[in-house]
Amino acid sequence: MILSLAQIGQTLYTSTNGGDGSNTYFSTNGGVSWNISTLPIRGDYIAECGSIIYAGGLEGLYTSSDNGVSWKIFDYNYVGGAIYSIIVNYPNIYIGSSSGVTISNDNGLTWTLCNNGLPWSILSLALGNNVIYAGAYNGVYSSTDNGKSWNTINSGIEGKFVWSMAVKDPYLFAGTDQGVYRSSNNGQTWEFMNSGMPATYIFTLLVSGTTLFAGNDNGIFQSANNGSSWTVSLSSSSVRSLILSGSDIYAGFFYGSIYISKNNGAGWTTINSPRSSFKTNSLAFSGANIFAATDNGLFYSSDKGANWTMESSFLFSNDQIASVAVRDSTIIIGTSLNGVYFSTDYGLTWLIANSIQDEHIKTLTIDGPNSYAGTDSGIFFSTVNSSNWIRIYPVNALNMFPYVSSLIVDRPNIYAGSLIGAIISKDNGQTWNVVTSGLPDPVSVSSIVKCNSDLFAATATGIYILDNIKNLWIPINGTAQNFSNITSLVSYGSTLFAGSNSGDLLLTSNSGNNWSILNSRMTITQLYSLVINDSFIYAVTDNGILYSSISGMETNVESLKKTVPASYILFQNYPNPFNPATTISYQVPKPGKILIKVYDMLGREIRTLVNEEKPAGSYSLKFDGRGLTSGIYIYRMIASDNVFTRKFVLLK
Repeated sequence: MILSLAQIGQTLYTSTNGGDGSNTYFSTNGGVSWNISTLPIRGDYIAECGSIIYAGGLEGLYTSSDNGVSWKIFDYNYVGGAIYSIIVNYPNIYIGSSSGVTISNDNGLTWTLCNNGLPWSILSLALGNNVIYAGAYNGVYSSTDNGKSWNTINSGIEGKFVWSMAVKDPYLFAGTDQGVYRSSNNGQTWEFMNSGMPATYIFTLLVSGTTLFAGNDNGIFQSANNGSSWTVSLSSSSVRSLILSGSDIYAGFFYGSIYISKNNGAGWTTINSPRSSFKTNSLAFSGANIFAATDNGLFYSSDKGANWTMESSFLFSNDQIASVAVRDSTIIIGTSLNGVYFSTDYGLTWLIANSIQDEHIKTLTIDGPNSYAGTDSGIFFSTVNSSNWIRIYPVNALNMFPYVSSLIVDRPNIYAGSLIGAIISKDNGQTWNVVTSGLPDPVSVSSIVKCNSDLFAATATGIYILDNIKNLWIPINGTAQNFSNITSLVSYGSTLFAGSNSGDLLLTSNSGNNWSILNSRMTITQLYSLVINDSFIYAVTDNGILYSSISGMETNVESLKKTVPASYILFQNYPNPFNPATTISYQVPKPGKILIKVYDMLGREIRTLVNEEKPAGSYSLKFDGRGLTSGIYIYRMIASDNVFTRKFVLLK
């Protein structure tokens, strides 16, 4: 995910978040090639004042005096919190943070927290005509005395989240959670100026000459008449950052790409980005073709993934493709926001399915003439090539959200892995049972599969086999550290493969009595899912899609043994989203102090999970969200000089 862009001299910076954690990259050749920065945090906001570069994010403020070669944490007199915005007007530096607004008038030598009249969190800042403007979660504030006091200027914009701001004399613009607002009197009154653009989050605003640009979840929009009307400049996925470098405009997209326009938005071309390989959520096969559902659309390959082509019909979708299923000429895709699309002519034309449009489709499967979908709210059924879908679980409790993430059909049996456990029907979906006896707390099942005649379930703490007589799940784990956060199970004949969120690929040929580890040849730290096609196994990982012949895998195994991690790693929690508990895993390569804390999105500390010396090894802990409201939270690990940050979602 590209979260931000900044230009310092001839160097282009970008902050990312993905399978390899949160990082800052830099390019000195306009994005042709990238290097990872030595900045120990994800630098979401980077600015230069004099000869000093300041980089801020959720982990605080860092500085560099050698053009970004080395960085050090800046805590000398700095009194801010998690940083959301930095603007510079030499020698003045203004920082919007979870603590409010912090100002330095001497290039960072001294700092003053200027919060008189401000709320506790500032999301955006702008300067214009000796006035400082601050955007918050409840509107806009202004200061005419360099931050000593602040006035509320919210008439017409009350209660809006102000994510971005821009000044284009004589106008002041605010990008909010509901579109763009404009003021012609220094913020005293505001008017809604969103004609031609969806009323959604405006993450970034940019003034280039006489043109105003806005980035939102539908792409880039531009206005040549000060916001009175908007036209599409680039229709694509979520745009989080727009910056101006000379006459060139750079755009950073949430799902991993960076675009450049050299003609003020008339045309855009993509450039290399440090995260140009989008996260893959699902794979499906049809003959020699591989279809990949990704966060940035549907791709297909006819040469085992050596080259990929985007299904261009989905450029209008602006949606994550969460799952895909293929049979003959029929392709079915499930999205995260807009339900199910299907094509009966190899993707030449597409139709949207009925009765399932508003669902988040997590998994799809085709069995004979029937199609099945697992969603946040349950399980749906349709005949192949039909646009009509019927909910088959739960039928009555429509306020129930099982979050179905795995689905297999072995008629008349249907098995589903979900947040509430294993959901099983033995009569083609007419009746259902939720089987949780024997499963750990939380009972969430991430993956479910049949191998021979046995049913297996993957959970955050290991793998379980179902005793059909007792209707009881029995653990079949080997070495405990390799069996945490199992994300995917697949079977091939009598062989069961298991992939974990910590990067392990495991194999058993005797129902879990003995296990072998298979990832000695794979340079990965996270394994998201496994798929088998013909005699090949495919692994979706943080290092792309890997594949191997199954015979080659089975003859190149090593026994499970405890190993010392090679580096610090903070893994993505599982399950995610979660309710009420989730598991967080991390690795420590050498003895030392480990600090792990949880924050809300405004930077307020919620809980300390770890604060002690730890020997080298792999660890897991359970975070219980009871007592917290639904929403996005942040967990951060500080180890030695390393800082790692990840987000997780509590859904109640």
